[in-house]
Amino acid sequence: LGIPASARAVDLYEVHKPRYIPQGRPLPVEPAPVFDASAAFPIGVADGTSLLAMDVAKGEGELIERGTLVVASWKISLKDGTVIEETAAPSIFRAGTGQVYPGIDAAIIGMKTAGSERNIRGSATSFFSDITNGERSLVPSDATIFAKVSVIRSNPYGPR
Repeated sequence: LGIPASARAVDLYEVHKPRYIPQGRPLPVEPAPVFDASAAFPIGVADGTSLLAMDVAKGEGELIERGTLVVASWKISLKDGTVIEETAAPSIFRAGTGQVYPGIDAAIIGMKTAGSERNIRGSATSFFSDITNGERSLVPSDATIFAKVSVIRSNPYGPR
């Protein structure tokens, strides 16, 4: 018949190998972002708590204010380097309106577009202040959170 090798039957075990699915927090793969406390400044979160922020790179574009439509990405990790969340693709949201974590919301306001980067450090309760314990059960309440926020652009669809 001349059946090509790619069409021949394969061992069923090879196709349906059992996979290990890790439970709980993944192991750290890289260290937390560098944070120089001497160059840090406080930023207020909506619930009245504060986080420390440090500008890594200042953008050249317009200043982001509350209500500005922003295209940004971020990576949130614990002190030991465990990544809690990393945006796979840049996110679009309105700054200061509660569409993202309170820590990200607070950090974005005051940044400039086009290449702005800011590192943030603070407690999990300040960073995730509006999230219930069940939703962030992999993050201990007393944990120190590190985040790296990058602003790509603002108003991607043009002015209102």
